[in-house]
Amino acid sequence: MPITFRTPFPIVYSADMERAERFWTEGVGYSIVYRFPESGPAGYFAAGNGDARVGVSDLAAAEALHGVILPVQAKPTFEICMNVDDVYAAVAQLLAHGAVPYRAAEDMPWGERAALVLDPDQHVLHITGPAKGA
Repeated sequence: MPITFRTPFPIVYSADMERAERFWTEGVGYSIVYRFPESGPAGYFAAGNGDARVGVSDLAAAEALHGVILPVQAKPTFEICMNVDDVYAAVAQLLAHGAVPYRAAEDMPWGERAALVLDPDQHVLHITGPAKGA
């Protein structure tokens, strides 16, 4: 019987956990659903809204736990896609909280509007929503 893989749960690494926590709570609007340790500087936290979740691990803690972490590649190797009602408003909110533009919003031929931003740790966030007139 094949193994059933459930909902993916991305865990990204951050060199600045305080900045990352502010970004994911204030910028994205997620709540902290788990934090380790509970007080003091976080080594790891999970943030989410409903079924959506992302984990953030301190880069130094991840290196200590897993061994050597390969350096970030010059080109992105993954993206986190998040659906919103208004792509332009979502991008503006993320930019106000430390994200940087990567690809401007545009309507795609398959019927969605999409934009890419980089979070403060340079992870690609794919922001998608309904296209104009959709």
